[in-house]
Amino acid sequence: MKVWLSFLLAAVCGGTRYVRHSVHQKGFRTLQQEKSNLRWPSSSAIAVEFFVMSKCPDAKLCEETFLPVLQDLTELVTVNFTYIADVTREEPASVRCMHGPEECMGNSQRLCVQRAGNATDLRFAKCQDSGTIPGNGKACAVAAGFTAAELEDLEACWSGALGQALLRESAKRASALSVTTSCTLQVGNKDFCIHDGGWRNCGSCGSDKAACLKAKVCELSGHARKSELCA
Repeated sequence: MKVWLSFLLAAVCGGTRYVRHSVHQKGFRTLQQEKSNLRWPSSSAIAVEFFVMSKCPDAKLCEETFLPVLQDLTELVTVNFTYIADVTREEPASVRCMHGPEECMGNSQRLCVQRAGNATDLRFAKCQDSGTIPGNGKACAVAAGFTAAELEDLEACWSGALGQALLRESAKRASALSVTTSCTLQVGNKDFCIHDGGWRNCGSCGSDKAACLKAKVCELSGHARKSELCA
């Protein structure tokens, strides 16, 4: 039997609350199925997951803080981006984003790249943050090293039904985990740090949040090259 539960959640960016109506299905569809399009790490890699909105200033600052150190630790981690948005109740379900349709497109762009690209290649994400989303999507895909044929597939993804499906699945995952604040960073499936107008819930991290993330990844990692990469 399938039981539908609906309730109000308030998505947050920069202290602004966006009340959204989310719907979950309980029954045979499990949270593990919602993870099917994410790249989950091997036994030796640490899962790092950003819960964000692509046009949220907090997401930009958070990613600019943490992506460079993660780029240096690519052999130790698998990075995923999960997007906070509203999945409507009507069928077929659609997605509404706090900062409008352009944010939805920016979210879909990165999800399509995430689906197609190397699990540790963060060049597209860093490029996207440096410009105007979603207008820089094609240029950032080129900068990230995608070929012309691959770029054609990416554009078809983020402009079509697949991009919408990826975004719906991503938003459902954030909602199922009750993550509503952009930016929330999880390490090893546990909250590590949040930026919402300022840093909070960052444990014992001092002012250097990037160094703190590196220390956490290195603490958890069992990779054979850990000593070399964490030096």
